[in-house]
Amino acid sequence: MDSIVSTGKAIRWSKEEVSTLVTLVTGSIDIIKGKFSPGLSSSDKTKCWDSITESINSCNIQPRSITQVKKKWLDLQSDARKKENKRRRDSLMTGGGPAPPEIDSNELKIISVTSDAAISGLESGYDSLAKPKNFIQFHEEGEPSVLKNPETAEANLSAALPTREKNDTEKRLILSPVRKETKNYPVPSSSELLLEVEKEKLKVKKEKLELEKKKFALKQENQEVYRRQREEKLELLKQGIAMKKRGLELFEDYVKLKKMKFSNDLSDVMLSPIIKMINEN
Repeated sequence: MDSIVSTGKAIRWSKEEVSTLVTLVTGSIDIIKGKFSPGLSSSDKTKCWDSITESINSCNIQPRSITQVKKKWLDLQSDARKKENKRRRDSLMTGGGPAPPEIDSNELKIISVTSDAAISGLESGYDSLAKPKNFIQFHEEGEPSVLKNPETAEANLSAALPTREKNDTEKRLILSPVRKETKNYPVPSSSELLLEVEKEKLKVKKEKLELEKKKFALKQENQEVYRRQREEKLELLKQGIAMKKRGLELFEDYVKLKKMKFSNDLSDVMLSPIIKMINEN
């Protein structure tokens, strides 16, 4: 499948193609994202992508390669993660502001197979649970020195810092951690995924059938126009033949008149001597 070479400008992905891609990938996520094991090899993943690409190409005029299909999936996954991350951050904000971005059905399917860590990531760029490799301690002279034992350095630093008693508000905040609202999206079953794929295929077939009907109607209309043009040409040809026939008849009448006139002139010529003799006598 990856031997397909695109020529010219790539055709944009249709809604049916995107829906089919998301449905098939989320339904086969255990194979695509699964760890390699005796029951799951690299060839199994390749066959899975081959099957997905073949299903997409079955409802598309322009064939797409596995590389194009994988890239489209990564783009869709990245967009869905960004929108969900923004939606979660906006839901924690208080007061007014713009409405959170709407998430469509395809993005819901993508989010359902994406981990929270991949969506939200670290709240800040620093992991508070990880201990630093080197801990810097400042001497009285103000010159830093790197200690090899971070735990001892932390203890020394804690002892050197001034402490104060926490008030009631701070104690309540410590005892009552902030709870983030998380929304669990339903994960569709394999039968539902197959049903969605079949619905998309039927929708594509229906659109193709409508297109064939329009082509057939246009063909019949063209045939009707061609038939009318032929009839008009035939009628003009008949009229031309009739006019030529009438002209031929008029020409024949003209010839007859000429013959009659010639005969009369000839009779006059032949009778003129006789008439002359009679007149002389």
